[in-house]
Amino acid sequence: MLDIINKAVPFARHLGITISEMDATGATAQLPDEGALKNHIGTQHAGALFGLAESASGAALMASCAELLSQAQPVVRAAAIQYRRAARGPVHARASLENPTPDALDRLKRDGRADMQIAVSLRDKDEAEVATARFEWSFRASKAA
Repeated sequence: MLDIINKAVPFARHLGITISEMDATGATAQLPDEGALKNHIGTQHAGALFGLAESASGAALMASCAELLSQAQPVVRAAAIQYRRAARGPVHARASLENPTPDALDRLKRDGRADMQIAVSLRDKDEAEVATARFEWSFRASKAA
């Protein structure tokens, strides 16, 4: 499953992001320490950190909401990130669902939509938190043709 996930999103591959763990409670993703990902002061670029957080949130969504994937495609509805300190070296992100998923399939069938909130913590190699993020993903039922 991790191999499929790591090949699924071309932009994440472009950044060198890899998903290292997925389970029913969330997912962990890694961002390498590469020169092309740095900003003008030599630390990890804010855009690369956002990409890492979004990738981890998507993997967490897939791991915890697999039953919804056969019914609808997820898309990000909203995102927010707070950068806490400069990120040096490789960074990993841990994403966790904020709301329970057991009734998500029922909500999708009843309302045609199921929204999921995911919190993400980004940490450097010393485990210092460099950023936090929150994503709202939405599953929308496909319209019958």
